[in-house]
Amino acid sequence: MDQRDSCDFMSTTVENLFNLDECAKIQRTVILQGQAGIGKSFTVQKIMSDWASGKHYCKQFEYVFHLKCQQLNLIRKQVSVVDLILSNSEDLKPVILEILSQPEKILFIIDGFDEIKFSLHIGEDSLCPNPHQQSSLEVTLSSLIRKVVLSKSFLLITTRSTALEKLKKVLKQPRYTEILGFSEKGIKEYFQKFFKDEHQAMRAFTYIKENDIVYTACFIPVVCWIVCTVLMQQFEEGTNITHVLNTKTTIFIYFVYTLHEYHSKDVRLPVQDILKQLGILAENGVKEQQVLFAEKQVKEIFMDSCHFPSCFLNKILLKKGIFNQTVYSFMHLSFQEFFAAFSYVLCQDEEAKRKVTELLKDSQDYSKRHLLSTVQFLFGLSNDETRQFMEEKYNHCISSEIRSQLKEWIQKVGSTYKPGSDLLTILYCLYEFQDCDFVRSAMENFRAIFLQTFPLKRTDCAVLSYCLQASRGIKILDLSNCNLNLEELEILLPELHKCINLRLHFNNLGDEGVKLLTKALKSSGCKITKLGLWKTGLTEACVNDLCLALKKGQSVTQLYLDGNGFTDASIPGLLSLIQKCDKLDRFRSGPCRLSDEKVEDLFSVLSTRKHIFSLELHFNKLTERCVASLNNLILKRWTLRELSVWCDILLESGLKALRESQRRSNCHLKIQGLMCKKPMDKCTDIQSRDLPCNSEIHLDMSRNVL
Repeated sequence: MDQRDSCDFMSTTVENLFNLDECAKIQRTVILQGQAGIGKSFTVQKIMSDWASGKHYCKQFEYVFHLKCQQLNLIRKQVSVVDLILSNSEDLKPVILEILSQPEKILFIIDGFDEIKFSLHIGEDSLCPNPHQQSSLEVTLSSLIRKVVLSKSFLLITTRSTALEKLKKVLKQPRYTEILGFSEKGIKEYFQKFFKDEHQAMRAFTYIKENDIVYTACFIPVVCWIVCTVLMQQFEEGTNITHVLNTKTTIFIYFVYTLHEYHSKDVRLPVQDILKQLGILAENGVKEQQVLFAEKQVKEIFMDSCHFPSCFLNKILLKKGIFNQTVYSFMHLSFQEFFAAFSYVLCQDEEAKRKVTELLKDSQDYSKRHLLSTVQFLFGLSNDETRQFMEEKYNHCISSEIRSQLKEWIQKVGSTYKPGSDLLTILYCLYEFQDCDFVRSAMENFRAIFLQTFPLKRTDCAVLSYCLQASRGIKILDLSNCNLNLEELEILLPELHKCINLRLHFNNLGDEGVKLLTKALKSSGCKITKLGLWKTGLTEACVNDLCLALKKGQSVTQLYLDGNGFTDASIPGLLSLIQKCDKLDRFRSGPCRLSDEKVEDLFSVLSTRKHIFSLELHFNKLTERCVASLNNLILKRWTLRELSVWCDILLESGLKALRESQRRSNCHLKIQGLMCKKPMDKCTDIQSRDLPCNSEIHLDMSRNVL
């Protein structure tokens, strides 16, 4: 976590969200994503406060309008953009035309996009460019987000990561930002401030640091607060805190118990009744994607005011424009999802079976993917430790039938899941279940794990590591472009040796990351045969470490090192790697900023390999000397079947030599690179590669054969 404060990340601050991009273009739409409880809405409040006080954005924006999606869901009538503006402040009505005349001075903050009930997939013809025209909320908000109306205005949209796909389909090149939460230093500081006693603070921090799942979950501020609240109560009771918290569900269930037991003395309703009623309210809300509940709706469930659990429900008074009413909400959406899951386990057996069947079926509907969070809590409530807690504290036995339903469901979805967030949710369900034998059985359906392009947090990696630990072996683990760094890699490291095809492309691992990875490669039980390290920030400093590990492990047959910028200084290490790793039959490296002399050295060593079937290499220039070395390799190594060469600059002299040369018919040669189109004075150096006169060409040279 401490690396979040380092220069490895493109960090930013709230006052720089709308800065010019790297092409000096204005960014009018910014997506602020993050996990539940990470602080998205709090950040919005900070921006509003800074703007109002003149600290930030006061010169850039004359007006900032905060549109909360949970409140927008209450709208039942047709509205215009003007109506949405005036809902923030009716006082602006006399100057609304003046406001609209300068859209570039307006910032709209759409807070909690993932809570919106409707879709934005509306035909262009149905959208409305007139800010005064009233339409359905769906059309009006879609027109605003898609820049059909007030196109020069600015947008800041907060959302959970799970709703990003919905946004990506309708937005054109927004700026993506993410709240990462607390660093390790931040967690420690929070514990020190929460616990007044320094000894207790250190004891609590030491405890959670020993539990990787709880520790990594604490980077989310809401979870950190919950964990501290539970541990504080345990300290006051003198309870042994060992094994108290180990999953997200146990964190929540202990917190709920603590709040009710010690902070709800004024509620005169039996605890089971309170939980059932909260569950009913939460379940209805989750199904309808409703987070604000009308006063009448709440009173229908909690008929007597003395039964109202104020420690779990917040009262909100909405007095602006069309939002003139009293509503209630759970303290956080995560609590609503937790209580919704609670409602299922508190039902009688037959009713529970029927409702769980319906929930699991609905969660597979793409339009109802939000239900998966409740399913995840249901797995957590059904594990043995939680069931025992329920029996002890609430005198309620959770039906074993629910466990059977969940097991059957996870086995079924194992053959139909989609890569990315769907798969990750399933892995979280397995972790929450905490049944090693079942997880081992279920992982047979996940022999190929594709999480590429999905950003993984520490908690995600800890959950993945738990599931890999239970697995007998993985055919493919694709973690390409998952924002992995040293911290995440270290969590996964103990289980990576089980993966036959390990893809770590496009992660900023660096030389230190490879040093870590060599521990898995040296493992006596290492099964890795294909190792992908494209564009992982490697330099010549790691080549020797990689060579020693591959020589000792002797399992890797295919190695991909593309895009790591090796130079002449890398050649001794690369040559040693090629010579000493006997089982290596496929090798890709580049771009290599190598001189002709070093290219000859590389080809010379490659020609000594008895078993090399496929090569992909990347060089600065295609020169006559380079072509001569290339042809010599093809003629000497009869086992070579594929040779692909990328050159930053294809020189005319090199291409001429290549066309005139003869090669074997059973070696497929492909040449790619940039070639200058100028009739004279052609570009010959790498510094000119970005000039418009250079265009990419692809040549299949298999026809010129012996």
